[in-house]
Order: sequence, then C-alpha cells, then structure tokens
Amino acid sequence: MTERRYQGRRPGKGRARLSAGAAGAAIGMACCAGLSVAAPLSGLEVQPASALKPAVSESGLKDLDQIYDIYLGGLWIAEMSVTSEIEGDRYSAGAALVTKGVVGSLYRASFEVEAEGEVGAGLYAPQRFTASSRDTRKSQFVEMRYDGGKPAALRAEPAFKPKPWEVDPLAQAGAADPLSAALGVLANQQGDGLCDREVEIFDGRRRYAIVLGAPALRESGVRCPAVYRRVAGYKPKKMAEPEFPFEFWFEQGADGSWQVQKALGDTPIGTAVIRRRVE
Repeated sequence: MTERRYQGRRPGKGRARLSAGAAGAAIGMACCAGLSVAAPLSGLEVQPASALKPAVSESGLKDLDQIYDIYLGGLWIAEMSVTSEIEGDRYSAGAALVTKGVVGSLYRASFEVEAEGEVGAGLYAPQRFTASSRDTRKSQFVEMRYDGGKPAALRAEPAFKPKPWEVDPLAQAGAADPLSAALGVLANQQGDGLCDREVEIFDGRRRYAIVLGAPALRESGVRCPAVYRRVAGYKPKKMAEPEFPFEFWFEQGADGSWQVQKALGDTPIGTAVIRRRVE
C-alpha cells in the first residue's frame, strides 16, 4: 500500500493516535476548508497540474482540473479531486473525496458533489447542487435546486430527521452551495480579491461562513488567514464553540494567475493539510 507523508508543519504535544472517529472528523474539517471556498470541503481522475493550461471564459473565470491530497498529523488520509467547465454563461463542476492510505483501510468513506448554474461578473450562481456521502455506517443524498439566488427545493434521501435547531432551507438567500463557493477560490484567478472577503454557504442543513482576512505576502506566495464561522442549523453546543481558524496559501503560476497551493489548520489530533498535487 502506498503511504504518503506530508513534509511540512507538524502537530504539537497534543498529537493523538488516529482512530476511525478521528479520521472522520478530520475529513469533515478538510471538506469544510476545501469545499467551502473547500470542499470540501468542493471529482474525478484528472491530468497532472503541470499539463494543464486553464481555459478562460468570457466571464474571466477559468476551468479547473486538479487533485488535492489531504493529510492529518503528517499522514496521507484522503484524496480530493475537483473539475469544472465553463461554456458561455454556464458552468458545471464536480468534486469527490475518498479516504486513502492506512486511514482508508480503517475508515472507508467517500463524498461526491456536483453543481451547475450560470456565471457572470466573476461569480458562480448555482441552479442545481447534489451531494452524496457514504461511510461504514450510512449513506446520504441531498439535492437542492435554486431560483432567484436562493434554494427553491430540497430533497434528501433518506429524509433528514427533524431537529429543534434546524433552519428553513428555502429561506437561505445569499448563501451558495459548497462546491460553487469553492470554485471561487480553487480556480486560478488574478491577484485582486484573493483575500479580504466573506462567503456564506448552505449545505442543505447548516449555514456557515468562511471569512478570509488581509493577505500577507511571503517568499513562497500569498497567505490568507481564514475562519470557519457557524451561522445556523447547528446544535446549541456546536454554535457555542469558537470559530475554527485556518489559512490558505496561494502561489503564482506561469500564466500570472494565482492558485491555491495548500490550506491548513490545527485540530486536536494534529495539523490538517489540503495540498494541491503537482506531478
């Protein structure tokens, strides 16, 4: 079995032994970072990044075809792939995450999302979003359709169990789906607007925000500090927890555009890292 190790930032004294539950929590965090702006958080087998020349649409947005490796405490635990295609004023995208390495042999899980909609003025406006997740205990499918910039219909299989803290999915105007939001960060882009912005996301049950702070120029690229902020749809205990800080690192490509090199954040069981694969 191939085992990758991340050569970079290491966890502190609180490093704990990986378990199936810990791996699941780490993957959830990775999806949040990668498909939330990360995609998580938002997938298919793709070409090496070095072979790609992103296509530019009339909207200024670019196609994406990339694989990201996810590490926890230095161990390779998952792989996430993201693709998007823009034709005229339409876009379609997909992403997939699957556990890998030693963790994949202990905790098998996968997560796939798709989104489609319109593009304009450098923005993705979703019209349909689907998410499908599976692990050793259960599976879940969610579909949202949009009208006028907000969810107009939601379908879940199996149906969500009612919760006292749940929100009305049709009242979530101004929030993008996780994958459409992620494309705005993962796709190659110009230097303006890399950081200093906020996006709100609704995944069908929970609404949250990713807030990117002021950029800091480093020799290796641009660092954007970020926080994951819960907005609604969480247990009261979860809502009371502190915001989750992490950071994005961008590097400039040969064509002058900027792309995410990695995202990372500390967890109770080690540093979680999402890193763009370059082969």
